[in-house]
Amino acid sequence: MQTSKQSETNSATRRSYKKLETQPSYIQGGELRDFQMKGLNWLAYNWTKGHNGILADEMGLGKTVQTVAFMSWVCSKQFLLCACFLY
Repeated sequence: MQTSKQSETNSATRRSYKKLETQPSYIQGGELRDFQMKGLNWLAYNWTKGHNGILADEMGLGKTVQTVAFMSWVCSKQFLLCACFLY
């Protein structure tokens, strides 16, 4: 089990946001649509700034997919941060 980097758990010391232009290689088994990539980027941006956010749109547009993609992004090698509730 990897341990969290202290600098990433504190929103004041997190790395700066870098927009994802393409789907990350660790998100497999399907392709995110453009609006889902925008949602993933929005969630990632808010996380790096320490802001809360709520995904809200019509049913069936992939809020669950965006959330799972975001959690994968947080747990990626970029941040080495995995919350204990993910295990």
